[in-house]
Formats: sequence, structure tokens, C-alpha cells
Amino acid sequence: MARDCWSLNFGGHDRLQWFDPSGQFTGRTTGSAGSLPGQLNRPEGLAELKDGSILVADSNNHRIQIFSKQGEFLETHGQPGTGPGEFSYPFDVLVDRDGFIFVCEFGNSRIQILSPQWIPIAMLGSLGRQPGQFFNPWDIALDSGQNLYVADAMNHRIQKFLRNSHRTKFSDSQHMNQSSGRHPHE
Repeated sequence: MARDCWSLNFGGHDRLQWFDPSGQFTGRTTGSAGSLPGQLNRPEGLAELKDGSILVADSNNHRIQIFSKQGEFLETHGQPGTGPGEFSYPFDVLVDRDGFIFVCEFGNSRIQILSPQWIPIAMLGSLGRQPGQFFNPWDIALDSGQNLYVADAMNHRIQKFLRNSHRTKFSDSQHMNQSSGRHPHE
């Protein structure tokens, strides 16, 4: 089934834009530059909840905002900080198949995992250069096995976290060399 898709725009425009299934811009946008609810300041990443709502990593406002599939502002989560449920420059957000929310924090050099009810339940990583540590992570993705990949920007690598039987626990990381894109043991 063909669906609409979205794009984020920042640099003075700071908005969420809608495209039809063929990739044509619909003319529909939401958000504007600013820090009030529904406004955006360098939106970086987006994800879709099961109900079609859209999560936006509102990086410079240190929060995740939720918009309806029609583009109406619904709610915001987070505030600046280093504690659970607080964010520092969230650059990406994703939702796993069980509804858990992953937030990639560029500023705190960590990945936060929140329940579908937005309760902080785990944090991965800390600032550093060792396996399992990050230096300004930029992007996150899940594979079909729900293993987590982290683009660890200033360490020039991608780290892979293997998901174990508990859906929010991950084993020690592996990292891939950026130049080859291959795991060092392959």
C-alpha cells in the first residue's frame, strides 16, 4: 500500500513537509522556526508510531515532538539535560516493532530507550572511544532482527548492538570500520 512520506527541513525553514507516494510535494507543511510547542529548531530525525503519528527529533530545542498524521501538534517530550528522559541535541529517533522509542543524543553521546508510554528504561553508551562508547552519535537504525546500529560520528565508525531475548537489552557492541563498511573480524 502506497503511503505519504515526510521530509524535515532546517536552516531557517524548520518544518516537516509531506510528499505523496509518488514523491511529489503535497504543499502540506507543519511547524515553523522557534521554541514554542509545535515549533522546531533544527529538526534532525523522524519516526512513525503505529497510529501514524510522527515523532520529530527537535535537536536544538532538546526534545522530541509528536505530530498527528495530519500535521497537528500533539505533544512534546523531554527537556535539556543529562538525566533520564532529558535530552541534549537529539539527532535521531526511531520506534521498534514493540513500540519502544530510541533517541540518539548527539550532545550526551548516548542512546536512550523509552517505553511506549515515554518512561525512560535504558541508556546505551557514554562519551568515549571504546567499544560501547560514543563521541557525538549522529544516526540510528534497526535491522530485521531488531539489532541496533549507531553512526558514531566523531569516532568514525558504526557500532552494532546485538539485541538479546529481553527486548530492551543489548549485548556488547561491535564496530565496523567506516572505510570498508565491514566488521573488523570478517
